[in-house]
Amino acid sequence: MKAWINTEKKIAEILGMTRTHKVMYQSVPDVYDDNFVVECKERKTFPQLIAKSFEQAMEYVEALKKEDGKSRDIIVALHPLNTRKYYVIMEAEVFAKYYVPSKKTTK
Repeated sequence: MKAWINTEKKIAEILGMTRTHKVMYQSVPDVYDDNFVVECKERKTFPQLIAKSFEQAMEYVEALKKEDGKSRDIIVALHPLNTRKYYVIMEAEVFAKYYVPSKKTTK
């Protein structure tokens, strides 16, 4: 089985969504539900900007936890210059914790 198929299956499982069983050249989303369409990509490494942003945020999470004892989740926000678009990236498990009904935690 190809690695990208396993990635799609795992993302669908984590997010509590449906994985599409595609036939070659079929134009359908990898994973979806009534609210979201997920395009899955698998790479050996992330672009340096994204990887460094997560590393930097983790350092802040650890420093804040030492100060106040609270654990925090990470979101990396991106904004392409000269556009009105804003994007956020987070770990799938973090997304699921807040947005997947069966995995939501009460705060």
